[in-house]
Amino acid sequence: MSVSLFSTVESGQYKDADAITTAIGGEWKNILHGDNAGDLTQAIHWDSKKLTRLASGKFQTAGTHHDWATWVLLKDYKTGVVLLYVAYHADYRPRSREGKPSEWDLLRESQAKSLIVKSVEVAAKYQEELGLNHIPIMFTGDFNQASTDVYDGVGKAMNKSGFVDVETLTTDISGPQTTLNGMDPKRTEGRRIDRIFVPTNTKVGWVRTTPGYPNTDHNGVSANITISND
Repeated sequence: MSVSLFSTVESGQYKDADAITTAIGGEWKNILHGDNAGDLTQAIHWDSKKLTRLASGKFQTAGTHHDWATWVLLKDYKTGVVLLYVAYHADYRPRSREGKPSEWDLLRESQAKSLIVKSVEVAAKYQEELGLNHIPIMFTGDFNQASTDVYDGVGKAMNKSGFVDVETLTTDISGPQTTLNGMDPKRTEGRRIDRIFVPTNTKVGWVRTTPGYPNTDHNGVSANITISND
């Protein structure tokens, strides 16, 4: 199935997220504002002609003020498939450059573990209520941790729990090789800290990275994913 859905991180206290929704136009809605996250406000937008919201909320993970996740349970009008979509921003502080994990790498790993536990709890709750065999979980956001880092704490936590970066499930990957542009339109190399994690058995058609300059110092990441409740 194709899901008309996207999320933003650090989208401002209501105004930026609403401006994005207005700019998209049509049937797009601004579902949530994770305003408890302070400067890490997150918003999730969706096409109400294709998706209906079943439930939504947010929860705290671990560590610092960078610890709020926003989630929404969505149902596709056409197929009836239900998806738990989670947007998150992990701690931003320095990664290790010395061959062993920094305290912030370990914090991000701890945050990811908590994020997974809480998300699985939400999915299990609605799986039982809705009488479904399975509700797939999709984690997105700025994890401030790349798979190429000395210690990928986020990746380790995700992999151990049965989730993988979509980039490991397809060879059809295009766009800049970094998700950080540093407000430099010529930067194409660097770390990929904006990531999408899905269950290991998910079918991924393609992954695209879209330049964000001059509107943001990050590049957007999107993926074509097939999901079901089987």
